[in-house]
Amino acid sequence: MIAAASSSKRTISQDERQHIARKAEETFIAIVREIEKEHVISLPNLMQIQYTIDQPIQPNGTAQNPYIRKFCGLKARPYWEFEDFSEASCRQLKELVRNFAALQREFQIAKAPHRYVDGHTGYHGTMKDWRHRDVVTESMEFPQDARDSFPQLCALLEPFVSSKSLHRSFFAMMRPGVRLPNHCGATNLFLRLHLAMEIPTGDSGLMVGGEVRHWREGEIILFDDSFGHEAWNNCGQDRYILIMRIMHPEVSDIERHWLPIVFDRFKGTDASNDVLRVLQETTMR
Repeated sequence: MIAAASSSKRTISQDERQHIARKAEETFIAIVREIEKEHVISLPNLMQIQYTIDQPIQPNGTAQNPYIRKFCGLKARPYWEFEDFSEASCRQLKELVRNFAALQREFQIAKAPHRYVDGHTGYHGTMKDWRHRDVVTESMEFPQDARDSFPQLCALLEPFVSSKSLHRSFFAMMRPGVRLPNHCGATNLFLRLHLAMEIPTGDSGLMVGGEVRHWREGEIILFDDSFGHEAWNNCGQDRYILIMRIMHPEVSDIERHWLPIVFDRFKGTDASNDVLRVLQETTMR
C-alpha cells in the first residue's frame, strides 16, 4: 500500500497537488516535444497527458478514474474485444486461445503454488490471498524461471514483448472466499487481458464499470482497469488466470517504441520526484 505520510511531515495542500500535477504535465509534454523535434516524428497520444494526482480517489465508483495519469485522447470503455486491435495483434490474441489446451497442460505441470508472492493494488496495498507469479516483468523481460517452466507460453508472448505491446504478465491465484474491492488502475494507457487458466465451479467473476462477466477456461476477457472494477472467488478452490498488461490499441507503433524512453527521461526530473512525493503521502483506501 502507498503509505500515509508521517505526522511529523508537512501535509501537501490541494493547491500544491494541483501545481505538481500541472508541472508534471508540462515536463512530460516538453520531453515528448523534444523527441518529436529530434527525430521528426509525431507522438499525438503522448501529448495529451493529464496527471490525476490532484483528483479525489473514488474507490467505490464505476467511472474511469486512473489515480496517477490519463492520456485524454484514448477511447474509453470498460470492456474491449479482439476486433478492436490491429490485425496482427488480433491474430496474436487468437493464437493464445487456439493453443490453450497445450498452455493449460504446461501450466498444470509447473503450477507450483508455493512460488507465488503476495499481490498488490495501488488502492488496497498488499493482499496475501491474491498471489502472483511473473511471466513477464515490469521491465518487459522473461524471468529464467518462466522460460524454464512455461516455454510454450513465453514463445507465444514473445511477439507482444518485441512490439512493446506487453508491459507485464503474471499468473494470478485467488484463494477461496477472496474479493478484490472496487479500485482503479494507475493509468488508461494499458488494458488488462485475463486468460482463464483454472476456474473452479461456483461463483467467481469480474465487474468493470458496473458490468459483470465470468471467467471461462480457455477464454479471454479484455478490460480497461482504469475504470472502477472488482473481482471475487466465492468457490471452494483456488482460481488461476493469466494476466497481461497490454498497450491500448490506439497507441501507435512509433508511440509504443518511444514511450519507455519518454518515461525514462521523465523519471530523472524534479516533477517526477514531486509526483512520487504526493503518492507517498496518499493512502489508497
